[in-house]
Amino acid sequence: MACARGDSKCGAQDVKRAPDACQPSTRGELRVGAAWSLRASSQRTAGGHTSSTAMPVSTAASAERVDCRGNAGTPPGSSGMAGAGLASGERIDARAHVTDIAPTLLALAGAPESLQGAKPMSGRNLLPLLRGETDAIYGPDDAIVIEVSGNTGVIKGDYKLTRNQKPHGDARWRLYDLSKDPGETEDLSAAFPEIYDDLMSEYAAYSARVGVLEVPEGYNSLDEITRHTLERQRKQYGPYLLAAGAGLLALIVLVIALWRRRKRKA
Repeated sequence: MACARGDSKCGAQDVKRAPDACQPSTRGELRVGAAWSLRASSQRTAGGHTSSTAMPVSTAASAERVDCRGNAGTPPGSSGMAGAGLASGERIDARAHVTDIAPTLLALAGAPESLQGAKPMSGRNLLPLLRGETDAIYGPDDAIVIEVSGNTGVIKGDYKLTRNQKPHGDARWRLYDLSKDPGETEDLSAAFPEIYDDLMSEYAAYSARVGVLEVPEGYNSLDEITRHTLERQRKQYGPYLLAAGAGLLALIVLVIALWRRRKRKA
């Protein structure tokens, strides 16, 4: 449960960062805040998949709601927005994604929807949703896709197709019904092959559109990070280490030479 300051049902230990940004703005700007819960729980599911209940609304795992209050029943970490023309403290049950923030801020600032020579943004303007002009920005046939280092999530309608690479997963694709199984514990890939294939085609289209580079089999992002970090440190500090090693070796040789000379004199 994510708690806001002033909530009589919440103790101080429950609040890590209260959504001050959800208070009405007097200057007419849009402010973005987040409420985070210290009591975040996660569960390990079949195949090493991890499902967390403390994910921000901007992630594929819980891109379910735009919420300013962080009340019970709202995913902990849900994003909150407040500004001119936006109702304060109102919960809106609609899907949103992190890429929607920039278009929303630009729209509120009065920026044009497109600029000559600029590539279109992949996110969507949330202002019609926040102002009550529509019930949803994403329809049941709109897919939200995320890919980071081979870790992938595809959400479309009630279903989510996901793949978690090592070391936290086994790189297998799994299908979940978020409406009935928000904890992602029952893989429905075999039960609903048509839905599985549909979401896989959504990922393939996204991959081709943005140029995803597929990771090789057995890829482990932590191993890659460690290898690249060590390589970068070797290039940066290697010459200094070599110089220090050479100086230490010279000092050892000098000490041995002086010891032998003193021993011969004795």
